[in-house]
Amino acid sequence: MSVMNDEDKEQVIQNNPHLKRYIEAITKRINEPKLYSVLPYDVREEKYPNLIYCCKGSIFVHVYKSRDMDELEYRAIEPELDEDEKIKHDEIQKLIIKLAPKKDSVITDEELKNLLQELINEIIEIDEKAVKAEMTKKGQTLKLSKGNNIKATSIQKDNIEYFIIKNIVGGGALECFMRDPYLEDIHVVTGHKIHLTHKVFGMIKTNIEINTEQGSTFARKLSEKMDTPVSEGQPIVDGILPDGSRGNIIYSDSISIKGPSMTIRKFTETPISVTQLIKWGTLSSGIAAYLWLCLQYGRSFFMCGGTASGKTTTMNAIIPFIPPEKKIYTAESTPEMQVPHTVWQQLLTKTSGPEEGQVDLFDLLRAALRSRPDYIIPGEVRGAEGSIVFQAMQTGHPCMTTFHAGSVTKVIQRF
Repeated sequence: MSVMNDEDKEQVIQNNPHLKRYIEAITKRINEPKLYSVLPYDVREEKYPNLIYCCKGSIFVHVYKSRDMDELEYRAIEPELDEDEKIKHDEIQKLIIKLAPKKDSVITDEELKNLLQELINEIIEIDEKAVKAEMTKKGQTLKLSKGNNIKATSIQKDNIEYFIIKNIVGGGALECFMRDPYLEDIHVVTGHKIHLTHKVFGMIKTNIEINTEQGSTFARKLSEKMDTPVSEGQPIVDGILPDGSRGNIIYSDSISIKGPSMTIRKFTETPISVTQLIKWGTLSSGIAAYLWLCLQYGRSFFMCGGTASGKTTTMNAIIPFIPPEKKIYTAESTPEMQVPHTVWQQLLTKTSGPEEGQVDLFDLLRAALRSRPDYIIPGEVRGAEGSIVFQAMQTGHPCMTTFHAGSVTKVIQRF
């Protein structure tokens, strides 16, 4: 169990005033939640869970269900700006716009994020006794500090930085979800509460909603982050977000009746191990040992299953069974394979730009036959590229891949 002891819990609460305020408010209605540093898998067995766990940065999540509730609820706890912090936030944004042109130009979202953090560090002068910003009768902010510096406490700095990063380069309303390592999918239908596929609790409803008025604007901004702008002329797009997550957007009201809808398949930074899969009952220790022998001796195999059945998760867990000196060739439309080997040729399809410059999975797999890999791993085979997989196996190239199907028999019948 990873429940925090009283000392650690008190320290976390004191360092995160927004968490303290939330706990004080929620305990007026229900019992005080347990605070976890790491969320154990067995909490899913609790009939009425009531817990808070830590995410990246200053984000926390409260999952609970009381006796009078029909379903679990997921409540994101993120920093909030008080009036004083809002004033300083607005002033800092103005200074960022003023100072940014003096810095080196940036291209990627990660470079922009680093630049924003650099500017915020330059602008904010940490002063734990910083006075509150005040407003004149005309609504103008009084001068907060000399030059281009604004005094703020360390907590104020963290809160302001979170909101600037969240709204300029982050996920906006979805930022708190992007920082939760226990999520698999984010399901957005504008005008309705966002739902999540949670690694521990399964499908769960949240307290966050993107309203109908914001839906179109939010969908366009999200598609721009994926470098595949959505429009009425191109109402359905797929792409990859800067953190590696896979996004699908259905934009047009004539297609998505309730308004723009989005699904984000989150990128897992740390692969789940085989021991975890055995513990969860995904596969037995005997099957795991058999797969180990198969991969040690260059055997091919298919991972078959339905949507969100754990195909990619299992594949990533068993790739380390391949001897470390082998050359691995992966071909994917979305970078989901995580390979620890030194010689790893990682290839992605290219579907944007002029038609003559586009590269599909079929092209990548055909190129694999000339690259002399020890293992060819297509991320997922759905169409004509399946014939290349079988061709590669016939020429002595071991392959392992996933198929969206109920059984191997159906896969073989299909191809």
